[in-house]
Amino acid sequence: MAQNWIKSWGYGARGRRIRDDWQNESHGLLMSAVTFGPSRRPGLGTGDGVLYYAAGWRLLFAAGTVSSYAYWFESDGYTSWPWRVNVQLDDAYTREFIHEGVPLDVLNVAGRNFGNLMKRRSHMTLSDAEWQAGLDALCR
Repeated sequence: MAQNWIKSWGYGARGRRIRDDWQNESHGLLMSAVTFGPSRRPGLGTGDGVLYYAAGWRLLFAAGTVSSYAYWFESDGYTSWPWRVNVQLDDAYTREFIHEGVPLDVLNVAGRNFGNLMKRRSHMTLSDAEWQAGLDALCR
């Protein structure tokens, strides 16, 4: 059964924010893949939904579907995060620039506070209601 996820990009207040023209970040990597640290294989799989979140900006900016299972990718010099899943972003839910995104708080529909939840997290699962709230906000 497919799950829905939120994936954080950038380091927020602790470091470098993702660039506003995010499609050029890491030579366009974010357009086709989601990356994860080396500590353990991520649980995302084919058919799962993924919502992109820009830490530091506190904005959601894209959504799509995972199109592969997790695989180990040797460093190409653009990222030090070796686990990857391929994604297909949906144009209807993708903003060209981060500043055009929607506030993270739109996900606060099921009693969870995402402002607190996403601190120091690279990704987490979303309920169906949270996922739909994110999609609804991005397609406006």
